[in-house]
Amino acid sequence: MILIENLCPTPFQLNIFQAVTPDILHQLYQGLIKHLHGWLAEACGSAEIDARSRLLQAVRGLLDFLYLAQYPCHSSDTLSLLNKALALFHDNKQIFVDLGIHNNFNLPKLHVTQHYASMIHLYGTTDNYNTEYMECLHIDFTKDAYCATNHKDEFAQMTWWLE
Repeated sequence: MILIENLCPTPFQLNIFQAVTPDILHQLYQGLIKHLHGWLAEACGSAEIDARSRLLQAVRGLLDFLYLAQYPCHSSDTLSLLNKALALFHDNKQIFVDLGIHNNFNLPKLHVTQHYASMIHLYGTTDNYNTEYMECLHIDFTKDAYCATNHKDEFAQMTWWLE
């Protein structure tokens, strides 16, 4: 038990830095981030800040989708997060067109991402049917077989080598 002798400390006994605790909302978000936003807007302009923010959101959505799709165990919550990550990308992907980086998103590999959650629900996690594990064998056998050829009419020689 700690005995408190003086309940009214003199100004010399009070450490003001220990009296003020961290406050994420008021000190960081409404304090520093508000200033940072103003500084960035002045340095780059509001349109540039908006474009970069949308770009980061699109990238974040796609990367979150990638990492969530690889979870070794899924629940309805993680599948919901997977769909939300993909929606974040789709909500912000137009920035790539606006900046002249890409002209459209008619990509089959992008289209198939909208079916991931339902496929995971039907067939289980992606590590059950992912081609990544066999890819290294494919690459090794292909490279070894190709190196064993004279580099003319490779297919027949590679087939013979593999037999």
